[in-house]
Amino acid sequence: MRLALGERRGPFINLIPILDSIFILIFIFMMALMQRAERSEIKLSLPSSDLKTSIVSSNSLTVSLDVNGQIYLEQQKITKQELLRELQVLNLENATLPIIIRGDKRVNLGLVIEVLDLAKKNGFRNVTIETSFQKSL
Repeated sequence: MRLALGERRGPFINLIPILDSIFILIFIFMMALMQRAERSEIKLSLPSSDLKTSIVSSNSLTVSLDVNGQIYLEQQKITKQELLRELQVLNLENATLPIIIRGDKRVNLGLVIEVLDLAKKNGFRNVTIETSFQKSL
């Protein structure tokens, strides 16, 4: 005996709207990640060094300096006063936190010294300047 369309037995779940919603959410997530990646990338040309040393760890703090004299703390643009306040707060939480200064090779040396002084005055002793490793022949 054939059942008519209106007389189906059991639950009926239409998967097409659910799949459409999932694909839309995946698309929105991917677009948000791509925009964040474009915004957060700071273009720096690091100075080179013959020594290969690194203190980069998952719990280090990165301060980037670009050619225009802008200061970035973990990819976010800040002023010197904001950097000072952040360092004061971070010193209370963890004074042994490694600080990595990433500066373009054309950045003003005075700005690098100011950032180093801010870190040292706030009690940070594990401060380094990041360079790119260039193997000498």
